[in-house]
Amino acid sequence: MIYPAFCRRERYKPNYYKSLSFFLKIKLIHGAWILITQIGCRRLAAHTHMRQHLHTIPEIFYVHGGRLELRIFGRKILIGKGALIMLPAGAFHAFESKTTSELYYINYFARLDKNCSEFRRRPQERRLVFPRAMMGQGAENLTPLFAKILSKDAPPSMKAMECGLAKLLLLIRQGLKDGMEISDIKASDTAGYDRRVAESMRYMRKNALKLNLSDMCRNHFAMTPRHFSRIFKRSTGYSPREYLTALKMKSAAAMLNKKNPAKVVAEKLGYDDVFSFYRAFHKATGHGVLLRNPQKA
Repeated sequence: MIYPAFCRRERYKPNYYKSLSFFLKIKLIHGAWILITQIGCRRLAAHTHMRQHLHTIPEIFYVHGGRLELRIFGRKILIGKGALIMLPAGAFHAFESKTTSELYYINYFARLDKNCSEFRRRPQERRLVFPRAMMGQGAENLTPLFAKILSKDAPPSMKAMECGLAKLLLLIRQGLKDGMEISDIKASDTAGYDRRVAESMRYMRKNALKLNLSDMCRNHFAMTPRHFSRIFKRSTGYSPREYLTALKMKSAAAMLNKKNPAKVVAEKLGYDDVFSFYRAFHKATGHGVLLRNPQKA
């Protein structure tokens, strides 16, 4: 739905930007929707410092090219081509371009109806409605979609713009699916987002029950376990084994809630004995396993 609003386009120069302002309501799922207010493109010359500022509504950035430094929460995070950044309202931030850079952005409001029961089972949509400072990687090249909407020669119709923005939001949700909260990234000038880390996290989620980290590193990512562990911990703040254990314990909790015996759960997760599983579960969750059938476990 298009609401009456104003629309403007600004000259496009280095260190200037072009933008399109409107009010476009897009439905995520039944009872949840967002209202996009502005979409734009900003180009920064090399070594440009932006003044620290905040927005009163959430904002999503997509880096089309170049290298920038994001300053937020007292941290300096290097970002490059293809990076997705979500910032909630009220987050002070600033960019500094290391090279000539170009990034697209979207400003929006989010709303959730009280009778939206499906929303709890949709974490990707929940990220947009209740945004946090997050960092991810675009699943595809989002530049053509942004460029088509911002095209000066042949601007799309409102129906085409609505379809384009809906597809754009879908790709953004997919890119942020394997993202991480910026507050979890260590305060380091070299901290950044690595696409290999996102792919490995996706692979570990799909194969968490029977996964050998060494085989995964060599066969799927062509790197040594030591090098993989180094880049994984640099990006996430924890080791691959810690992340895999957390995934296993999450699956274990779900199986135990379905009244599966602890011994069966331990075997499915690849533990040699049930007591090793007890210790790992207690360390990860802070509480022990409730044995519903001690004789079998």
